[in-house]
Amino acid sequence: MPNAFDVLLTDLAARPGPVLTWYSTSGERIDLTGRVFAQWIAKCSHLLTDLDLQPGERVLVDLGPDWRAPLVWFAAWRNGLTVTDGAPASAVVARADRRTAMTGVVTGDALVVVPVASLARRVDPLPTGATDFAAAVPAFPDQPAPAADLSGPALVLAGRSWTGTEVLASSTRRGRELVGPEASARDLLAIWSGGGSVVWHDGLDATTVARVTETESVG
Repeated sequence: MPNAFDVLLTDLAARPGPVLTWYSTSGERIDLTGRVFAQWIAKCSHLLTDLDLQPGERVLVDLGPDWRAPLVWFAAWRNGLTVTDGAPASAVVARADRRTAMTGVVTGDALVVVPVASLARRVDPLPTGATDFAAAVPAFPDQPAPAADLSGPALVLAGRSWTGTEVLASSTRRGRELVGPEASARDLLAIWSGGGSVVWHDGLDATTVARVTETESVG
């Protein structure tokens, strides 16, 4: 049975326009076309393979409302892994300013640290034994390995499990939609699976949200 997330990713990669536009309160803006989105996911997929994570294992993703979070979600799903927001987990991918998930869950190479700044080339300081996302990911190929089977749970949020079919069940036609920091993986996936594109922010004020809404042709 085809990996449902890989089918969606193939569709996203073929779209000519942006599939993810991200705004930060620090003033950063990241805009990813479907092709570039898929290339980043391929690189992240190779990173997870390099960590020797096996299909069926769980990856705790603690990145908050950050544009790199969906890259790790899709990479994990391509590899047959389950994405979770809590322990137990075989690996943790955490932003450098989010320490909760980095303490006492996993150790060694199974901890991947993502820098706060989007374009940072390295994490400094890097916890002992951890993998530096910014330094490692760009070196991996843009082309993915074949997708793994994903027969078990795909997403575990607050202890509840969903399969790929359940997560991608929404088929309502979607457009270009603006979502804030409260948006979950399921919210973003509903937009993408409905044919839409995501404009995501990590907590902009109302004035900036209004400007972004107009600039990005949301609605």
